[in-house]
Amino acid sequence: MKRAVFLFVGVILATGCLAGDLPKTKDDFLTAVRKAYEEQDVKRVHELTWEQGMSAFDHNQQQQMLDMMVYNGGVDSIVFQPLPPDFMDIPVAWGRRIEPTHAADGIITVNLKPSDKNSNSAVSMPYALINGAYYLVTSKTTDLGWKGPQDQPVTVAVAGPGQEKVKIHVQYNASGVDLERDQISPSNSFPAQYLTLVTVTSDTDDASVTLRLLDGKGNAFYESKPLKGKGRLQYHKGDTTPQ
Repeated sequence: MKRAVFLFVGVILATGCLAGDLPKTKDDFLTAVRKAYEEQDVKRVHELTWEQGMSAFDHNQQQQMLDMMVYNGGVDSIVFQPLPPDFMDIPVAWGRRIEPTHAADGIITVNLKPSDKNSNSAVSMPYALINGAYYLVTSKTTDLGWKGPQDQPVTVAVAGPGQEKVKIHVQYNASGVDLERDQISPSNSFPAQYLTLVTVTSDTDDASVTLRLLDGKGNAFYESKPLKGKGRLQYHKGDTTPQ
C-alpha cells in the first residue's frame, strides 16, 4: 500500500476564499475534499488549506508534489483518522526546521481507486478546525543557515520476534541540530548527519531482536548481536559491528 501523510509542504499559492465557502462541519469538509480530488480541482485544494506562514521555498516544494496529491484515478472513499503517535517527529531536515502551519486535530485520508486490483493507494493529510471552519493543514519551514554536508537518509531497524514490543529511542544530529525521538515502528528512515545514540529496550522474556543501522543506499553499517529476553541494546556513534 502506498500511503503518505502530506505535510511537507503546503499548497502552491495562497488564494482568497470567502468564509462562507469554507466547510463548517466535518461532513461538509469530507464532501469538499472528496469533490476537490474527484474533480482534480487544485484551486479548491488551495482554498481548503491553511497556508499562513509558508515561504516561497515551501510553495515551490509543493509544486513538485502536486501531481501526487491530486490523483487522477478517482476516489474510492474518504475518512477521518486520529493523529498517528509519530506525527511530526522529524522537526529538522535538509537545513530547515519544519512545523505545521497550525496545530492539527487529526488526519483525513483519501483512499484512491486502484489502477489495478493488486494496488492500493491513499493520501493522508492533517486537518484542523480553525476560526469555525475546517482546513487541511500543511507545513512551513525555516532556513537554519546550515552550511555543512546535506543530511542523508539513515534507517534504524529492529528485527526478530518481539520487535513490535521493544522500545526504541534515537538521539541524532540533523543539519547541525541535536535531536531525539522515540521510534514507534520497528523500522524507520529519516534524514540525519549521524546517529549519536540508539537504545533498544526489551521488557519481555520472549524477545529475540537485532538492531541494524543502514545508510541511504541500504547498506548496513552496524548490526548488533541478538538481544534475547529482557535487556538493552545500545549503539554509540562510531561503534562497529561486534564480532
